[in-house]
Amino acid sequence: MDGDRGYVHGVDNADESQAAAIEKWGPVHGSRRWGVTLADTIVLDLDSPAAELAFTRLSMHLPVEKILGVARTPRGWHIYVDAPGWNQRALNLYMRKWLGDWHGTDASKITRRGLLLDVRTGANRYVVWPDASGEANRRWATAGEVRDMVSWHRYRMRPSRLVADGAAAPWNLTVTGALADDVAKIGSYTPKPDGVTTSGKVTGGTDYAAKELTRWCGVLSAMSPDSGRNNMLNRTAYFAGTRAILAGIPEAKVRNALEVAARRCGMRDAEILATINSGLTSGRSAVGAR
Repeated sequence: MDGDRGYVHGVDNADESQAAAIEKWGPVHGSRRWGVTLADTIVLDLDSPAAELAFTRLSMHLPVEKILGVARTPRGWHIYVDAPGWNQRALNLYMRKWLGDWHGTDASKITRRGLLLDVRTGANRYVVWPDASGEANRRWATAGEVRDMVSWHRYRMRPSRLVADGAAAPWNLTVTGALADDVAKIGSYTPKPDGVTTSGKVTGGTDYAAKELTRWCGVLSAMSPDSGRNNMLNRTAYFAGTRAILAGIPEAKVRNALEVAARRCGMRDAEILATINSGLTSGRSAVGAR
């Protein structure tokens, strides 16, 4: 692993072209600098006490030999599971078939007795690799920590709360034959088109570019002080702004949308102008357009 570059989101091999990866996935920054993709691996992402509890309720159905590793994260745990053949849509479907009252990320979509457990897999999904990121509170967990985390006694859990049948757990199903055909038909999540190639050709169209610009500006306008507003404005100009201009939207209109969003989140006019100029200039340079 390259110490400066690491693995890029969507890249299975650290030797893959950095330029090609950035064109497809965006610039390397933050956690994405150290993201590793999950082909043939399922990661259980436990980011809350509710997720830890859900994992404890079903952990007896996850064979120890399938656990490739357990990492501590700033918010919880990453549990790496050997489970080849799945894509994200099929994995979600089979989790629902198995657990019924289940959701990966939204507690409001389950009942009080439902299970909240984020599962990820596939070449278009990634997690941060603990050994390389250097991030505080991110490291490989000890066996003792894992045993304590899944202790039923810790939760004083009644047997009725445990998941009774693990036969349909995705990691206990071998994805071959008819099941492999079903998984392929369900299809994996794929990223939306980038909108612009390295030659400056627009692939997503004006409508797509306008929607993306609106979406990114919406995120920026809701940001609070000290939350990275300037960086977000730069990224929005770099990605959505550049693509919108190359798709045929007038530059003045793009700049106005960026300025309005930046002012709504409280940024000053001087820093707004400088950041927009920087983002658009860098974006155009990246796609070979002037």
